Amino acid sequence: MKTIVKICLASLSAFLLLFAGKNVFADSNSHGNLNSLEVSDRSFRNGELLKSYLVKDKDRIYFDYDKAVQDKQAKDVIDMGLLVETISEDYSSNTFTPAKYFKAGLPVHGNYCGPGYDGEGFTLPVVDVLDQGCQNHDRCYKWGAGIGANCECNRQLVDFIKVNRRWIPESTLWVADAIRVYFETIGAIGC
Repeated sequence: MKTIVKICLASLSAFLLLFAGKNVFADSNSHGNLNSLEVSDRSFRNGELLKSYLVKDKDRIYFDYDKAVQDKQAKDVIDMGLLVETISEDYSSNTFTPAKYFKAGLPVHGNYCGPGYDGEGFTLPVVDVLDQGCQNHDRCYKWGAGIGANCECNRQLVDFIKVNRRWIPESTLWVADAIRVYFETIGAIGC
């Protein structure tokens, strides 16, 4: 059971590592470019698509890569799924360490998003709305408490993202939706 919690935390970290630096090419004009609402909708849809390709099996999360490719899913969805599976595998084999992913040059979002990121003991300021949601979650979350012990914290984070997504910068919507999808699916195990 503790392994599932670790997988959940690892997957969240994976989402953040992958998408914290993601650029969304959008502006608010009507000359063929996407406006803010369209970017938000696309980000939300990609997050929802990812759910249909995640397979839970005991204490592992798998990404159905073949089906995603067959269905011609966007590279963003495929990359997110592959990273979730990789981190799930590392957790299952007890080889996951945050440093393994940080050395790869993948950025972490803000001061609070990701396992082990507590803003240096909650002394650092939040960088944006999403980071505020992560800080709230960090303050609520009980490390090592077991499956089902953090259901309310996870639900609060999902609700926070849904309510506050209009204030989340476009370049960070990918991160927010990845976190939302993660906690709506994997993070809800045992709830």
